[in-house]
Amino acid sequence: MEYFSSLFNLTPWALLALRVVLGAIFIAHGKAKLVAGPAGMAGLLKGQGFPMPTLFAWVVALLEFVGGILLVIGLFINPVSILLMIMILTATYMKIVSWKKGLVDGYELDLLILAALLVLLAQGNMGIWALDGVFFSDIALDY
Repeated sequence: MEYFSSLFNLTPWALLALRVVLGAIFIAHGKAKLVAGPAGMAGLLKGQGFPMPTLFAWVVALLEFVGGILLVIGLFINPVSILLMIMILTATYMKIVSWKKGLVDGYELDLLILAALLVLLAQGNMGIWALDGVFFSDIALDY
């Protein structure tokens, strides 16, 4: 039975797929914010009482875009995951508290993305085809 469990160990491939899909989602959202410019996001943040809304609009757009690229290539996975989790938690809080959104058509996708980022963070290794494994191989774990 051990033979089959090692033969069909899909964990590395599943983590790669998760990393690439999450990265693509963040790249798309970040690119949209960068192309549109910070004004729309800054207005939203200003309405929520954020200090320096234009600065935070740029930070969010760049974090999503650059963070998505870093997830896809597998570089700095843990720090990027933490930063994206903070951003998603902030957005979820705004949806629940400020906008009074419910789970459906509200923040269900935020929770899914948060859980996926938590899986990447909790995995504790770099996974296959990740540049973290190239640059930080002394801390990477084998599957």
